[in-house]
Amino acid sequence: LSAGRKRIVIIGMNQTTLSDGAVLNLVLNISASAGAGVYHIVLDNVVGVSPSGSEVPVAGADATLTIAGERETGTAVTAQGVLNAATLAPGPVSPGEVITVFGAHIGPENPAGAILLSQGFIGTQIENVSAWFDGVPAPMLFAGFNQLNMVVPYEVDGRPTTHLVIQDGNSRTQPIPLSVAAVAPGIFTRDSTGAGQAVVLNEDGTLNSPLNPARAGSEIAMFATGGGLLRPNAATGQITVGAPGQLSVPAAVSFAGKDAGLPLYAGAAPDLVSGVIQVNVRIPADCPTGPAIPITLTLGGVSSREAAVISVR
Repeated sequence: LSAGRKRIVIIGMNQTTLSDGAVLNLVLNISASAGAGVYHIVLDNVVGVSPSGSEVPVAGADATLTIAGERETGTAVTAQGVLNAATLAPGPVSPGEVITVFGAHIGPENPAGAILLSQGFIGTQIENVSAWFDGVPAPMLFAGFNQLNMVVPYEVDGRPTTHLVIQDGNSRTQPIPLSVAAVAPGIFTRDSTGAGQAVVLNEDGTLNSPLNPARAGSEIAMFATGGGLLRPNAATGQITVGAPGQLSVPAAVSFAGKDAGLPLYAGAAPDLVSGVIQVNVRIPADCPTGPAIPITLTLGGVSSREAAVISVR
């Protein structure tokens, strides 16, 4: 390859067929030694491979990245770096949503996980990193180099916007304005992108996969976030134990466009932080079969990305 060009090969994606229209997000982590200037990001010869081994064209978009001025040493995050943790897609945040935040000079060099407090809550600080939404501390799930995972406090409910502030040691971001929506559904997938094999438990409790498909007509449990308030609502950062709260908005699931009817359960996922939701649903008996059947979750009239799939036999 010529100077300044790199070849990127994405292998695997859990060996799951991606549906038409699936979006792959390319996240760039800028080196601290990168000099100021304009960098052209050109995508050439982007192709996929079908199950039969033949090439499949993939549409790509070129971009320009501008690095201006002296090297930034303070923490920096923009609204475009605040993503649904299940799909890595930008958009409005919802109460209780699990989000991923990418930025500059945030998080420790050595990744660290959540701290479980004795009262059954997730702690609001990892290492020296904390975050607030309109002054309400956010439960912190993960902190790593330039990446944080956290839960949006339920207290943002009813507000058109909220302001996120992140502090890492003595450095603090400016308030980042974010739009707020009642729901922002995203299905968790095996590779945490919202595309490919969904995190689904078959009726026997085993993990769904092309080698372990669910039977048409059987019950499955899927996991998502962005479901908004619960009924009764949980406290921010609380681990779900006992009788879990159910979603306060109508929920529906479809398989390859086929409506599965009312879910058997739609609410907080037991033993996980409140904000992770579980939806139990019965696969339609006439559902198409195959290793990659598209699955869509609709909450309060808002649908998840049409990129997650499930294996059905």
